Amino acid sequence: MQKYIEEYRNSLKHPEAEEILDLMFFRPVAFFLVKGVYRLPITPNQISFLSLAAGLASALFLSIGEIDYYRIGALLLLGANILDCMDGQLARLQGSGTPLGRIIDGVADYVTGIAVFIALAIGLENTGHTVWFLVVASGICTIVHGMVFDYYQGEFIKSRRGQGNITADDVKIYSEKNTNAQNYIGGRTLLARIYLSYLKIQEKVLVLFPVPEYNKEAFQKYYKLMIRYWSFLGPSTNHSMLIIFCFLGIPIYYLYIVLIGSNFWFAVCLVRQYMFSGLRGKAVK
Repeated sequence: MQKYIEEYRNSLKHPEAEEILDLMFFRPVAFFLVKGVYRLPITPNQISFLSLAAGLASALFLSIGEIDYYRIGALLLLGANILDCMDGQLARLQGSGTPLGRIIDGVADYVTGIAVFIALAIGLENTGHTVWFLVVASGICTIVHGMVFDYYQGEFIKSRRGQGNITADDVKIYSEKNTNAQNYIGGRTLLARIYLSYLKIQEKVLVLFPVPEYNKEAFQKYYKLMIRYWSFLGPSTNHSMLIIFCFLGIPIYYLYIVLIGSNFWFAVCLVRQYMFSGLRGKAVK
């Protein structure tokens, strides 16, 4: 039993920085499935593509706009989220993680997220709701929330492991020259450009946010709690809310939750980040 617990912990990014729903549900289920396919000739990248396929299928059903199809779409999105956890866990257990794998995983997440929001707009439009503005506004908020959580999670994990800024490192690698970027990921130019575009947008957005400074005392008193605050704005939490409201047949309320509830929590996190960081107004470098 201890062996499996240790393997499970090794399959995580970092327990203190994971979303609560990931720790309680998505990661354990994914780990159980990973153990089932661990010795099969299945790669993390293949699982990433399966996650993307499930996410796009979910969007297709959500676009129909009927309650039964909302529920099918919710189940597919649930599966996509589990698969999204599986690819990283399998890569960490196998020691098979690659820069290309991270890019595929990230791009699959972006494409699924955009497809789901477009599908929600179409599905709700089919039921007589004119919600494109609501969808666009909540979609932008979701993207910003995800970018900021991704940044603080990456900073936390990298600093805990005595390494540098993961976002800054990635931007440096992919920004040098297009030729170098192609060589670095084996010629996958489209994926490189999509990923680079995300990193550049993230870098611009993060200029508005305080930079964390990590040390032993700060970890003990503040940053463990702060990363937990930010984690409630992560993608698994966001998808779980959508899944619940789709099962209830009222996905429009998910959009209101994002615009009101998630933005309120985002403001709380941001205020606390400024209060405790002591870096008010300092830009990301």
